[in-house]
Amino acid sequence: MAGLLGGALLASSLLGACGPVWATEAVSAASTALDDARRVRAHRLAPYEYWLAASYVDKAKRCEGYSEFDGAERFAREAKELAAKAADQAAQEERRQQLLQQRLKLRDSSTPPGGSK
Repeated sequence: MAGLLGGALLASSLLGACGPVWATEAVSAASTALDDARRVRAHRLAPYEYWLAASYVDKAKRCEGYSEFDGAERFAREAKELAAKAADQAAQEERRQQLLQQRLKLRDSSTPPGGSK
């Protein structure tokens, strides 16, 4: 019985030690995702998602600093998802703007219906 109790205590202490590691990994991944989103100009093209993700990364880091590892991991995962969404939306907006520019150039270079410019 004592061996079983000792084993349970050892297992719980080992699992408890993983919290900081998982939280740190999640915060790092969220920070990387936020950097990636900034590279594609998400802070300008998808500002809501980008700045919400940035706020969540900040909150995750604060939670981690206060040893609230579950909260840190939760905020970091949400930040990572939002940063990825911001990057996707920024890429879509960039493509949309390029298409619009191409159409405007085509329109401006075409001959008007009257035949002369």
